[in-house]
Amino acid sequence: LMDPVTGDVLSEDIQAFTIAGSKGTTRSRSRVVNSPQITMTSHVEDSRMHYVITNKGNASVEIELKVWLENPDGTVTQDFSIGAEGSLPLPRAASVTQISQPIPEGTSVKANLLNATTGTPLATNSTN
Repeated sequence: LMDPVTGDVLSEDIQAFTIAGSKGTTRSRSRVVNSPQITMTSHVEDSRMHYVITNKGNASVEIELKVWLENPDGTVTQDFSIGAEGSLPLPRAASVTQISQPIPEGTSVKANLLNATTGTPLATNSTN
């Protein structure tokens, strides 16, 4: 739970949940880890995860996004990883959207958003 004015984290819950959106879309849970200035939201549309990363801060931040699939049989498959070694700078007050490959039925999608310079986790995301 975040303060809508300051962006401060008021409370956290480690239990995953899903909020149904309009027909054909599903929202998934994102959790801010270290930076209320960088946010990551996501939703499923056309069987693909759409990640929207926003820099609400006053300075550019180099970010890295890692997304992987956890299959029903227990195997893990990397979907994509972008921004390693500072190749994805996010200017202040900017947003970027990344779209995953189609998600097979019964597959969980996991994502970590990192500060590419320090490796510090900024947000995590999980769908079931």
